[in-house]
Amino acid sequence: MKLLKLLPLIGIFILAFILSRIDLYQVWGIISNANMFYLSLAVLMLLPLLAIKTLKWKLLIKSFDVNYPLGNLMKSWTIGFSISMVTPARLGDVSRAYYLKEKLSLGKSLTTVIIDRVIDVIILFVLAITGIIAFVYYIKGFDLFAAVILFFVLFLVGVYASTKKGFMKAILKPFFRRFVSEKHKGKISLTFQDFYHGLGVLRKRKKQIALSVLLGLTGWFISIFQSYLLALSLNIDISYVFLISIMPLVNLTDILPISFSGIGTRDIMLIFFLSQIGIAAEIAVSFSTMLLLFGYLVVGVIGLFFWFRNPIKI
Repeated sequence: MKLLKLLPLIGIFILAFILSRIDLYQVWGIISNANMFYLSLAVLMLLPLLAIKTLKWKLLIKSFDVNYPLGNLMKSWTIGFSISMVTPARLGDVSRAYYLKEKLSLGKSLTTVIIDRVIDVIILFVLAITGIIAFVYYIKGFDLFAAVILFFVLFLVGVYASTKKGFMKAILKPFFRRFVSEKHKGKISLTFQDFYHGLGVLRKRKKQIALSVLLGLTGWFISIFQSYLLALSLNIDISYVFLISIMPLVNLTDILPISFSGIGTRDIMLIFFLSQIGIAAEIAVSFSTMLLLFGYLVVGVIGLFFWFRNPIKI
């Protein structure tokens, strides 16, 4: 267990290694000379992106005949995102569920959050596989393609297994007995039962699931377009189609429990992919830094602001 807690430090070590091998002065020069027009456009993309991501979640919540104002859900979403920045594999995202407790039980709230994340990750895998197929001949990365397929299959197996209540109960029972105090066992058991009841409800809401998938796909294309604007701001000669091919795979590193917010892992992936079209490591790190600042820190600061105004009450 102690070794698992150290896994997120791998990303930090990767980043430290990269920074020791590149010209940091050049990186600073690239970022400090960024084009403000494209940066401003990238900032403007944040609001529609947040709205679409939150609307996707709202549709899942509405499956339980509960209607939350979109504005309130956007605040909860940004708070969850802020917390997820400092947790491996963005596990802090489940904190969103606590903001629904007034109208929806914790178990069903967790169902909406987890299914929302599963939809995102499945879309990301599909886009990554499609991008690799388009890109694999050029980079001759058949091993990379096989690895993505393997992880996707394992992910789907994991998702399928987690929907089986009896199986998960048997798996979690030893941990439940050993690590959960008697005081909390009743509440956690009720949440577990409620979660699977909520899962049963969502299975019947095929229309909401389909619309959520469509919104999720739209959100990812907007997110990649924002990345394209950030690349343009750094005067990187790159196409939107190229970014569609590589960014899903780059973003998949966020769900690996070996870094915080993709720090280190995102940098090494971008160095690899951009090097295939002759872009230097310093430029790749500059681009990765911009993605961190705009895709994570800006939204994280907004979430932190809302967190201080309305902290989670457990």
